Amino acid sequence: MRVTDRMTFEGAQTRTARSREALERANAEIASGVRVDTPWSDPGAAGFILSQTGNLERLAATRKTTEQAVLELEAADTALATMGDVLSRARELATQLSNPSYNGSQRSAAAQEVRGIVQSLLAQANVKFNNRFLFGGDRDGSAPFDANGNYLGDTAVRQIEIAPGIFQDVSVRSDVALKGAGGGVDVLGEVESLAVALETNDVAGVRATLTGLEAGVSQVASARVQSGTIVNVLETVGAAAMATSTSLAAARSKIQETDLVDAGTRMALAQRSLEATLQSSAQSFRLTLLSYLR
Repeated sequence: MRVTDRMTFEGAQTRTARSREALERANAEIASGVRVDTPWSDPGAAGFILSQTGNLERLAATRKTTEQAVLELEAADTALATMGDVLSRARELATQLSNPSYNGSQRSAAAQEVRGIVQSLLAQANVKFNNRFLFGGDRDGSAPFDANGNYLGDTAVRQIEIAPGIFQDVSVRSDVALKGAGGGVDVLGEVESLAVALETNDVAGVRATLTGLEAGVSQVASARVQSGTIVNVLETVGAAAMATSTSLAAARSKIQETDLVDAGTRMALAQRSLEATLQSSAQSFRLTLLSYLR
């Protein structure tokens, strides 16, 4: 087939355009630091980047929810610790005032302290964090305990998703820890009974609360252990999510970001290719022009 001047010119245009495109691409990568900026620049890499971005967003959401849950559990643990302390004090008073050597006046004075303990327990049981009551289950918009110590919350345990399809409990049941649901003791009721027995100088009644108060201290301690165990799980999940995020981000960056050495090499090659193409095209045009002049 005879190669015409038009075909020569069009071929030179195509080669020049490709060389310019390669050069501009390399220059743009170096300037922006991004190798894959559109899906069509590298479809395979773009798909990988999109997938990793989705994974990173999921992991970020997991870290955020676990961190929030840890903060709530730590607030709940602080409240439970205070409850444990005042319950221990109530037990001490019951042990002390069950001794017949104490008189009614002394028991009446102790009753006032126990009434304060009741109020402290109720205040901690109705503690809020970020405008949410911590000990009411899913009914977290209103106080879970009324002034008489009655539980108004539900039996739900809040959960969060720590991995696709995997859920973790992130709250403890205060109806179990404080009201004895499921076979325990009514801690608030035992402290109230102690206050009444002290106020009425009922030595036998004071002594009768000792077993319940001891069980109440253990119940609250068990709730703290449960809360601490959950925190450990969540902190492990959060650390794993962070490590995985770092790894995924590095893998994405390796694909998405510019390799300066590689881009610099390609830019130099594209520059030489463009120069060679322009020189070759110019030589061809000169020869063609000479053939016309002869």
